[in-house]
Amino acid sequence: MTNDNLQLTVLEILLKDPSSESPRLDIHAKTFNQRKLIRKLHAKITAYERLEIEMNVSELREAKATIQQLSEAEVNDLIEDILVSYGKK
Repeated sequence: MTNDNLQLTVLEILLKDPSSESPRLDIHAKTFNQRKLIRKLHAKITAYERLEIEMNVSELREAKATIQQLSEAEVNDLIEDILVSYGKK
């Protein structure tokens, strides 16, 4: 998984409503850590599987596996990069 794809997948988790015309970051996005990010990804994967939505499940699984392999500092840097790119730092 490329870094850009990983950032886009994590951004989906950090956004309050990614499908909105004007998506906003979750107010707690700055406090997300590796564990919380993995839990959110797992919840989204489970929800997609229950609803039998195939579109992003493999990408979400790959992102979850990648994040599990990263250190806490690397995950914090990833989230910080996303927040800076989104203009919310």
